Amino acid sequence: MATCYQDYTWKYTYMFVDKSENYLSLKPWAYNMLLEWARQDPVSQKELDRNDAVYRIQGNRNPYVDDPMLVEYVWGNRQGQKYSADHPTGDAELISPVQDSELDFGEVAIGNSQHVDLYVKGINLVCSLSVTIYTDDHAIFKAQVKSISASNANKDDGYMLRITYTPTAVGNHSARLLISDGGLTGSVGVSLKAACLNVPSLSQLTAFAASEVTETSYRASWSEAAETIDYYVLTRTVYSGNTATTTEFQIDETACDFDDLRPGDTHTYTVQSSRLGYRSVASNAITVTSASVTGIEADKRLVVASYPDGVVRIICSEKLANCRIYDLQGRIVEHLPVVEPNQLLTLPLGVYMITVDGMSHPAKVVVRK
Repeated sequence: MATCYQDYTWKYTYMFVDKSENYLSLKPWAYNMLLEWARQDPVSQKELDRNDAVYRIQGNRNPYVDDPMLVEYVWGNRQGQKYSADHPTGDAELISPVQDSELDFGEVAIGNSQHVDLYVKGINLVCSLSVTIYTDDHAIFKAQVKSISASNANKDDGYMLRITYTPTAVGNHSARLLISDGGLTGSVGVSLKAACLNVPSLSQLTAFAASEVTETSYRASWSEAAETIDYYVLTRTVYSGNTATTTEFQIDETACDFDDLRPGDTHTYTVQSSRLGYRSVASNAITVTSASVTGIEADKRLVVASYPDGVVRIICSEKLANCRIYDLQGRIVEHLPVVEPNQLLTLPLGVYMITVDGMSHPAKVVVRK
C-alpha cells in the first residue's frame, strides 16, 4: 500500500507521515514492525498464485512477492545498495559463532558477576534469531536479549551479544546457549563454562626500599604474595612542583623499573596484590628522590588532626620543610616553607592530602565544620 500510494496525502497518520516528510510514508516503528513480519513469514505458494491471478485480471503485480528480497532494498538492511534482478541470494547462514564453540567466563568470586560478549554474524537471515540458554546451570547465565533482529545480525560488523554469569554458589558451572530461527536450517550451540570461588583472603605485602637509584631511574620491588593472585597493583604518586599525579600499574612480577625520575621531584609508591577483583591492604609506602631513598622508617613522621571550623593541627616531632597541601584534583591549595610541631592551619571545607620533604606518603585530612 505504501509503495503504491506513498505520494498521496494520508487521512489517518497513525502509521503514516506526510509525503513531504518521508518518501517511505511509513513511520519508523511501523515499517520496522512490518519488516519483522515479512521476515518471519516468507512468501508462500498461495501468495505466488494470487499474484499471478491478479496480474491476469488487472495487469499489475506485487513486486515484493515477485522478489521477496526487494523489501530489504526499499525498507530494510540493504537500503542504499544498488538493486538489480540478480542481487546476491543464498541460504541463511550463521558465520559466528560456530557450532560447539566455547565461551569461558573464567573465575568469579561469589557475590560478583562476569560479562562476556559473544560475536553474532549472519548472512541472508530472513527473520530474527532466537537466543536460548538451557541445561545444567542455565539459571545463573543470562543473555542480554532473547532475540536478535535479522538486520542487526546481517550487518557487516554483526552484533555483540552480552552474556552475564552471576553465580549463587561456589563451584564449576556450565550451560548451553542455542541460536536458532532466522531462516537457518537447524541451530548453533555454544558451551558456557565458569567457576565460582570464595572471596579471597589476601595478606599485606611489604614494599622494599627502591634500588638501582640514579638521577633519572630506580627499581621498585616488594615481597611475593603468599596466596594465588592475578597480578600486583603498584600505586605511585609523583609530586612535581605544585602538582601531584597518582597512577596505578598492573604488574605480574615483584619488581618494576621506572625511568621518569626528575631532579626536584618526589615519587612514593605502595603495592597490593589482586585476586578476582579484590585487593590486599596497601603495603608500607616508599619514597624515592634523585638524591636519596627513604623507606618504612619514614611512614609516620607527620600526623594531621582536624577540629571544628576548619582548624587543622600538624602533629610532628620536629620542624618539617616544604609543606604542600593538595586538594583531591591534585591542585596545590597552600604551600608552607616550614611547619612547626603542633602548628595550626585553617582550611576550607573539603578533603586534602598533605606532604612534606622526607615524608614517605601524603597524610589525608577531612576538614569539616
